[in-house]
Amino acid sequence: MMLGFLYGNLSTILIGLAVLVLVVLAVRSIWKDKKQGRSCGSCPGGCSGCSGCGAVGPEQPSSAARRR
Repeated sequence: MMLGFLYGNLSTILIGLAVLVLVVLAVRSIWKDKKQGRSCGSCPGGCSGCSGCGAVGPEQPSSAARRR
């Protein structure tokens, strides 16, 4: 009975495992980057020294602020 279930759902189980592996690898990569201080979320202030945020330029007013 259990073997019949596994054989009947083998493709779904394999795809689910592949997606799980990809999610684990992505989380691991994000965690390692954050631990090494390479994520923009670890900037100590205005994020001006961060290569990801500082390269964008000065802050633009939000669309809500422009409508006022």
